[in-house]
Amino acid sequence: MLIVLCYLLTFISRSQLDAARILAVVPYPTSSHQVLLTHFAWELSKRGHNLTVFVSQQSKYQSPNYKEFLMPKLKKQYEEKFDFISLLRKKASFAEEVYSISDLIVRETFSHPEMLALISPNSSAQFDLILMQFLYLDGLTGLSYRFNAPIVSISTMTMLTVHQYILGTPLSMAFTPEVFTQLTSDEVKSSIWYRIYNLSSHLFLITSYLFDHLPRQERIIRDFFGEGLPSIQELSKNISISLFYAHPFFYDPKPYNPEIIHMGGYLMNTTDNNFDPELQKVMDEATNGLVYFSLGSNVRSDTLPIEIRDRFIQVFAELPFKVIWKFETGNIPNQPENLIVRQWCPQRQILDHPNLRVFVSQGGIYSTEEAINSGVPMLGFPVFSDQGYNIRKLASLGAGMHLQLLSFTKEELKQAILKIANDPSYKKNALKLRDLLLDRPYNSLEYAIWWVEHVIRHKGARHVYTGSRDMTWFQTGMYDVLLLFLFTITVLAYVSFLLVRSIFAKLCGKPKTQNSLIQKKKLH
Repeated sequence: MLIVLCYLLTFISRSQLDAARILAVVPYPTSSHQVLLTHFAWELSKRGHNLTVFVSQQSKYQSPNYKEFLMPKLKKQYEEKFDFISLLRKKASFAEEVYSISDLIVRETFSHPEMLALISPNSSAQFDLILMQFLYLDGLTGLSYRFNAPIVSISTMTMLTVHQYILGTPLSMAFTPEVFTQLTSDEVKSSIWYRIYNLSSHLFLITSYLFDHLPRQERIIRDFFGEGLPSIQELSKNISISLFYAHPFFYDPKPYNPEIIHMGGYLMNTTDNNFDPELQKVMDEATNGLVYFSLGSNVRSDTLPIEIRDRFIQVFAELPFKVIWKFETGNIPNQPENLIVRQWCPQRQILDHPNLRVFVSQGGIYSTEEAINSGVPMLGFPVFSDQGYNIRKLASLGAGMHLQLLSFTKEELKQAILKIANDPSYKKNALKLRDLLLDRPYNSLEYAIWWVEHVIRHKGARHVYTGSRDMTWFQTGMYDVLLLFLFTITVLAYVSFLLVRSIFAKLCGKPKTQNSLIQKKKLH
């Protein structure tokens, strides 16, 4: 009994010793971002760490060591600003749109009463780690200065150009596509014009980040932390490791520094308690096949232009399959008999059903991941952000097709659905891709948590930094060395030219002088 008591006391003291105080700031106001970020924070709390979490939407998690502070205004402001169909129509720049909403998010986060209390000079709050969302929210790095704590950044996307720049990762623009170009690596390598387009996209994003976005973020954090704060570029060096919810086998391979950790796929291992018995019965009876249509959590189907919505309805009515459509108002005028409409759908339940033939989607990272995990081919209508890349990548692997949401024709839509549904190669390629993505040597969630706790144990992780973190892109690309080399060669070539010309002039000058003297004598 005494031995057991001693063991329990040792275990409790060990848990208390290992428990870290983590400030998690994950405010991006979309459901897709919140699902991952709050779940990861919750997993850290389950390991005994104390989490103080700032979010825009309340999660389902509750425990004594997990405390959420809500910022509900962000969700409303985001929805008022982002009409995705309008952005698609005017072909808006992702970077420019995200810059403006990022300024609002960072200012709103620091203005929250609880955050103001924490960062106040009179506050005694202490944290061992800052868990920071990594999507143009650079001002949040000011928290590492205030609490003298390392940062673990976390992103719900693959590594973007700006991420590569901040972390000192080689841009490798000759073969690594910039995600928002929607090009694949094979396309970039295939044409000089694609490489020029890719290069210009990389440079534009870095330039706009440095000279447009960062100065605005600098002004915001100085309003809250004062003028004595280091620059954001200096503060970003406090990012110890970066977690990306992306799978390295899906995105085009690129050079990665040791502090970059991929955690894509781990949500597939979580339990999905959502189940709809009525919908299950409908799917079981759809022996001719089933199509599922959802535009995700950001793009609402009920905001589609009427002519686009009607085009979908007309095509669905002509299909020999049952069609399930996540339509936010729950009803559609002139709804055909084979169309089932739901305001919300248990997506994993639908994707796992054996009668499902095609998933029609916007191509968001979670929808893409879930489709791959279920071995379901996709027909994509990308709207924004990385969706175009995800769909084009699936298409390049023979596991999907893509169409333009605002310009597709009825015939294109019908033929695409029938081709994917009836051509077994699409299903076969989707299953091959699933097997590839599931073939990993470790559990990605446990791997990511190990790295977070590694940063906590060692109060940072500068031992995994590469030298590029302290250099500019001009230096890491050796462009300064190249320019010096070209300058030296040019100077040497010019000096050599002057020397040769001088020697040539001396050698050729004497005969010319003698001839002129002879001519002068003849004249006299």
